[in-house]
Amino acid sequence: MAEDGRVYVVDYDIPAIPRIRMRFYREVRQLLAKNQKLAHYSTQSVLITEDEFLAKEIYLLAKKYGKARIYVGYPIEYEVEPELVTG
Repeated sequence: MAEDGRVYVVDYDIPAIPRIRMRFYREVRQLLAKNQKLAHYSTQSVLITEDEFLAKEIYLLAKKYGKARIYVGYPIEYEVEPELVTG
């Protein structure tokens, strides 16, 4: 995680045209492989990374093929004690 805990979330909507989607995802795979950066998908249309430059590259790539938004966030982790269910 980035020093300050920041993550970048890229949300994109690529048209359901197979040729366009295949090109987009091929370029995403190449970009991720080339940069050796850590990123993961939370869904098929949301990518999360700790690297700002990579997030911007993915955002610009998504804009080339469809719609995209980029967000900056901080993960929230909290402990919740499980409640016992009785009866």
